[in-house]
Amino acid sequence: MSWTLDPFTSARSCMVHPPNTSAAPVGGELLGPPALAVAPPPSSAASASAAAPAVRYEWLDDSGWKPYSPELAARLAAAEQAGTTASFKFGRSRYTIDVGAGTQTNDATGFVRQVRRVDGSAQTSPDAAAGAGYEWRDDSGWKPYSPKLAARLAAAKQAGTTVSFSFGRSRYTVDVAAGTQTNDATGFVRQVRRSKSAGGSSGYSAQPSSEPSSFDIFDLSNSARYEHDLVFEVRDEHGATQGSDAEALVAQTTAEGRGTSSTETRCCICLDDFDATAIHFVACGHPFHKACLVAAMAVTPKCPLCTKAYDTLIGPQPPGTLRVSLSPPGRASVAGYPGAGMVRLDYSLPSGKAADGTQFSGTSRTGYLPETPEGLEVLCLLIRAFLNRQMFRVGTSITTGRSNQVVWNGIHAKTTLGGGPHGFPDPTYFDRVKAELASFDILPFS
Repeated sequence: MSWTLDPFTSARSCMVHPPNTSAAPVGGELLGPPALAVAPPPSSAASASAAAPAVRYEWLDDSGWKPYSPELAARLAAAEQAGTTASFKFGRSRYTIDVGAGTQTNDATGFVRQVRRVDGSAQTSPDAAAGAGYEWRDDSGWKPYSPKLAARLAAAKQAGTTVSFSFGRSRYTVDVAAGTQTNDATGFVRQVRRSKSAGGSSGYSAQPSSEPSSFDIFDLSNSARYEHDLVFEVRDEHGATQGSDAEALVAQTTAEGRGTSSTETRCCICLDDFDATAIHFVACGHPFHKACLVAAMAVTPKCPLCTKAYDTLIGPQPPGTLRVSLSPPGRASVAGYPGAGMVRLDYSLPSGKAADGTQFSGTSRTGYLPETPEGLEVLCLLIRAFLNRQMFRVGTSITTGRSNQVVWNGIHAKTTLGGGPHGFPDPTYFDRVKAELASFDILPFS
């Protein structure tokens, strides 16, 4: 039962969502959208001005409609009234939204998603009431599909067809009549059923106050942040990008020919002269043979020349869980921050077997941060690093000298509450750890 991160959060918020409200089924895949970016929270005056407008704007991914942040929605409303477009930066990518055309376009890749305006102040998506609810079953129980996907499943059942959708790098096919959800790449099958609850919300209705609810990590005024631990989970092994995924990524990010900005005459991967199969990245301009680039992107989704990332970088971390506990001021604190609350991060990675069959020994580690704006910014980045499988790796322990151990992967954590090299106060820690995170392409908003 894992919390998830909001894939499109504003530059001043970091939303987390409790179990059973994730936007899409994961079927054993990497939990949590990998592209979260965060920045320090606004002042209280800015927060008041960012109240949700009566008109909301939403974008459509493969699992359903998602709301833009109130700040970005206000910009979209102004742009729509003026008949112009709005641009925003997310991580290293920039997007252009044309509300009139109903599109959100990635400026580098040209990939387009739908955008819509939703009038009224209701917080529940109009799709939540459409069709019957459907659920999929993982190892911990039945989980609801998003309202949008549930509506598609209801229509497919009526038509006698199947529904396909993508989540992360995996694609699934759901056959409601057969009661199955199949991973198209691995063939792994999970059960699917119509929800036993009445109506079409399929678990997306408002939750009782005794249940955990979504909240902004930066919202220090929300006392609910202290009532429930946040557990994030990575359950299965992820290897390199599959060939078909690498081909699709290359197709989305390149154009034919060597381009006009490059003077290269040979492919830097195979060192042969360019021929009719030459292509180049639209964003960075570097050219390669198509077959060479597909093979390289299957190993890591970066430009082989300049290392610009064209997809989420997934690391070698084995499966495990991260439990985040937030303590209010006065209950717990770290050295140097007596007036702030405390953030505790408990990592647990069990022993297991690597892809090559080698047995490795697991580990448990605990880290600490102050509950300050900069500490919370680093917290959200560390959650991303964990979900992107970058926090740990299997290697040789510097402490014991033993091999095949789960060890840190180059992102330093503060593991003691007191002083010293592994604790606070440390005036340069936040800058250092953000630089380490940036080396894994885990960046805050600019």
